[in-house]
Amino acid sequence: MIIWYNYSVMYAKNFLRSKNYYKYYHSAKLFQRRQFSLFNNNDKNGEANILNNRTDFIQLYHNLIETKKIEHDPYQFKLILILQALENNLNNYYHNVQDKKRKNMSTEINNKKKSFLSSWFCSNKYIEGKDHSINDSNDEPIILDSLKNDDNFFLFDNDKYKNNKDLKYHDIKDEKYFMNEINIEEKSITYIRGLYIYGSVGRGKTYFLNLLFDRIKLNKLKMHYHNFMQEIHRKFHEEKMNNSEDPIKSISIKMSEKYKVIFIDEFQVVHISDAMVIKSLFNHLFYQGTILLCTSNRNPIHLYHNGLNRDRFLPFIQLLFKFNYIFEIDNYHDFRLKNIHTKDDIYTLPNKTFEQVKNLCSDLYCRYYNKDINYVRQNEKFNQTLVVSNFKKCIIPYMLNKYSIFSFQDLCSKNVSIDEYNAISNNSHTIFIHNIEKMNEESKGNEMRRFILLIDILYEKNTKVFFYSNIPLFQIFQTNCIISHFQNLLEKMKSQYDHFKNFKESLKEQLKDGAFNREMFGSIMLLFDTKTEISDKLFDAINYNINKEYIPIEYLRRVLCFHIMNYEIDIKGHLKFLEDEHLIVEPIPYLLFDENDIDTSQENTFASMRTLSRIKHMCTSSYLDKHKKLYENNI
Repeated sequence: MIIWYNYSVMYAKNFLRSKNYYKYYHSAKLFQRRQFSLFNNNDKNGEANILNNRTDFIQLYHNLIETKKIEHDPYQFKLILILQALENNLNNYYHNVQDKKRKNMSTEINNKKKSFLSSWFCSNKYIEGKDHSINDSNDEPIILDSLKNDDNFFLFDNDKYKNNKDLKYHDIKDEKYFMNEINIEEKSITYIRGLYIYGSVGRGKTYFLNLLFDRIKLNKLKMHYHNFMQEIHRKFHEEKMNNSEDPIKSISIKMSEKYKVIFIDEFQVVHISDAMVIKSLFNHLFYQGTILLCTSNRNPIHLYHNGLNRDRFLPFIQLLFKFNYIFEIDNYHDFRLKNIHTKDDIYTLPNKTFEQVKNLCSDLYCRYYNKDINYVRQNEKFNQTLVVSNFKKCIIPYMLNKYSIFSFQDLCSKNVSIDEYNAISNNSHTIFIHNIEKMNEESKGNEMRRFILLIDILYEKNTKVFFYSNIPLFQIFQTNCIISHFQNLLEKMKSQYDHFKNFKESLKEQLKDGAFNREMFGSIMLLFDTKTEISDKLFDAINYNINKEYIPIEYLRRVLCFHIMNYEIDIKGHLKFLEDEHLIVEPIPYLLFDENDIDTSQENTFASMRTLSRIKHMCTSSYLDKHKKLYENNI
């Protein structure tokens, strides 16, 4: 598109002085305008090809469904439409943002020259070019509820296209949208909006943004939030050591010159040091034309909620709304939990000793790489020192090339940081972790936070991890939440009824066509001495998948099945309570909690559920197959 546009301008200039000036100039300008069509043009003979070129990301989604790699989901498809439009915008219009940036830089240089001459002859103060820096002292108070999600593709230098529905993400209803011809004055585009996707765990946020990121042709950077902030703090220290007057601005200029798109996965803000750095960093990056893609479990309004000096962080949230389209993927399904193709040797009960794990490790290695015990003895290393940095080292208890073994205590009970976890993940592609303990905020808060961070890093690297514990996966975090309410409900049901069908039979007169609403459910819960507050939470958790006034009693059976399979120790014993020879009871997830209601003080509760979901996914064939392609072709 850029090539043809430049050609059309050249075409006009070449004939400017010819006797056919008006004829050729008119043709060139008409051709030029046609190239500003956002998704299509008037060449009907090429219409099919143009549509395919403009919807190939959508076609990729359809191919994934046809090959049964993913399931169709209407909420995810809405995201796919948005990503297709964003891809088109980046491919077709980012050059204009760059051109404006160069012109602004040229203007600033000229202003500085003029300012220097002015100060030389007139003793005036040095005048900088236009600065968009946030001034906390002059800013008016920011009311978060007043922030509006602007779904326009672009930020313009005028209001001409402000209300153009053809340029809004919300108005993309289906694939037919991309067949429309949309004309726009390219020079009016100042910035391309990025994308902030949020939603609960396992909804597909990272998966689909990864697909888009791999296709982006611009210089780009992708990092997990933890690693991103670690890198920014490191660069900040370097700038300070070099006596930089404005370290964050210097970092942002270098980043914007190197990367045009930055993808941050699992965006979250907990620490005040991160909050203040992020605010200043992205203030510069956004105005330099850098485009942000990010995933988060948090609505941006709730970022750094109740954090220290949060009022100083609010300008960043305001900027986030200005330069990004905010999209919630609210499909209410954790697709990682629904993956039935799991390996039962990844998370193993009961726990195993170091010697047992070492034998499993060496056996697995020998089978995969066709080696024998003599090879193992010659290459295995004990208590190997891994250099993390000039100031840090860590000990790996056992190494066999890229295979390593740790206890939970080695990784989480000691003062281990993100630096060590990154070094370990870079050094080993297959890790065995044994003796995993129960943990919660009160008794093992530090261990819990380290374990969550560890899994985030290993998951991001697609590391293969074998877990060994006496604790079932969904009980390693002792959380007093909806899980415990379902556990109590199940125990009380079993204490009063021999089987679920007896429970169902006893409710015939209370149910309406075999279903219950909120009021009926509250009455049923009174049979088990359950308070109204807890009853309402249970009803909302059960109902979130279908969102109906009346819920079939059989639906409750399937929700209880999900609970038993994921959160109970005696799975077989509990399933006997639900089993029916005439039914196949398929589990349906319930809502663990509403992430938007979670306070920052409860951030670890939400993060723990994300961790459990990720570990579950790390047990699946799809995750392990990807690991195999990435790593295990080489020793």
